Amino acid sequence: MEKLRRVVIKVGTSSVTEEELKLSKKKIRYIVDETLSLKNLGVDVLIVSSGAIAAGVGEFGLKIKPRDLKILQATAAVGQNELMKAYGKAFARFGIKVAQVLLTREDFTNRKSYLNIKNTLTSLLKLGVVPIINENDSVSVDEIIAGDNDNLAAIVAVNLSADALVQISDTGFRMNRGDKQVVPVIPQITEEIRNAAGGGSSRGRGGMASKIMAAEKTMNSDVDMFIVGSKKKGAIKKVLTDTSNKNLIAYNSTLFPSQGKLTDREHWLLFSSKPSGSVFVDSGAKKALKNGGSLLPSGIINVSGSFKVGDVVTVLDDNGMEFSRGIVNHSKDDVKKIMGKHTREIEKILGRKCKCEVVYRGNMVFV
Repeated sequence: MEKLRRVVIKVGTSSVTEEELKLSKKKIRYIVDETLSLKNLGVDVLIVSSGAIAAGVGEFGLKIKPRDLKILQATAAVGQNELMKAYGKAFARFGIKVAQVLLTREDFTNRKSYLNIKNTLTSLLKLGVVPIINENDSVSVDEIIAGDNDNLAAIVAVNLSADALVQISDTGFRMNRGDKQVVPVIPQITEEIRNAAGGGSSRGRGGMASKIMAAEKTMNSDVDMFIVGSKKKGAIKKVLTDTSNKNLIAYNSTLFPSQGKLTDREHWLLFSSKPSGSVFVDSGAKKALKNGGSLLPSGIINVSGSFKVGDVVTVLDDNGMEFSRGIVNHSKDDVKKIMGKHTREIEKILGRKCKCEVVYRGNMVFV
């Protein structure tokens, strides 16, 4: 990577805590040192950090993580405060300010909110602040049960047009647990790769499986993702500036190079948006869409869900298989009135001037 401008560093729970679920000053100092090594090169750095729940468990002196969701959320609220104090104190030694940014998946599903997040984070970076981002476990239910910061970090990296996402881990990617050497570069996510990915640790919720999911998001954008397994000083900078196989292996790291297939809007539609309903189309409409056309009423055979103008919908073929998603120009009720009809009939049926396309090609992405 010849010119680094912006990097997102994702830090897992095990990378900020000790075995007894207490925050580790030593581990946090390592993250700060790695961040400074990049900032000294003029690189903007954002940190997506787990650890709030674990820190809360440690603060309450609990032996294990509680199972009750309400207690777990309260634990996260207390732990998040401790986590930010630790980061703030560590960065303050170098005159650097940090900002707490708590997000949930829902914050990214709305396009306007998605862009507002980008503007806020960009402004913080311009002020020289290091944003510390975490899922808002104290109010979120879905994330605290099944979420992980690996994928949040990927979405943030794409949202901010970062050059790289660095996932700090115990090791790079290995095809088998017993392998002594990591796979230095994975140019494509295959079923074999997915099957080789394992689960999370006792302290974290992510693991290699969620990192592979995150890589699928970054590889479809212009973001290179690295799993850096080395805890050597300066490891992140050395891996980012020398992506040779020899160097990646030396630092126990794996690179998932970007493919740059999707635009920012397409990436949001595919990975961040939340569809409100579905539109079913016949084989002729599917073929027309694949050839670059827009979705017209004549090819629609059914609808489901509840959507209004401007919502995101999935587009399914006559076998019920999703092959695309996009932003609709008509509500569900109106689509039901005009489906199967020719475009010249639409205005008469709806009683007003309107767009002919149900989904414009420019507001669509294929799955």
